[in-house]
Amino acid sequence: MTDSIRCVEIGMADKPTETWCGRKTDPAEFTFIDASHAALQGRNGGYVMVCEWCAGAIHSALLKAAGSMKWHVESFNPTRQPLESTDKPTAAGS
Repeated sequence: MTDSIRCVEIGMADKPTETWCGRKTDPAEFTFIDASHAALQGRNGGYVMVCEWCAGAIHSALLKAAGSMKWHVESFNPTRQPLESTDKPTAAGS
């Protein structure tokens, strides 16, 4: 089953064969071209799984990018139902 686990490329032109887990890949090797490609594979129920180290690195980077916007993580809303007004961010200083 390990042949259905693949790494995720960083997706930068200057690092075409570097993955999120830090591995160098062969240009002929199948990898996910970027984090969006990997996420869509999971959302659409594909059988190819993401390398757990790549997934962890991407997750950590996204949490770091959210920074002070902690509400994004706490009020994640996959059903796309309207959020309660208490879940919405307020302007800084108000």
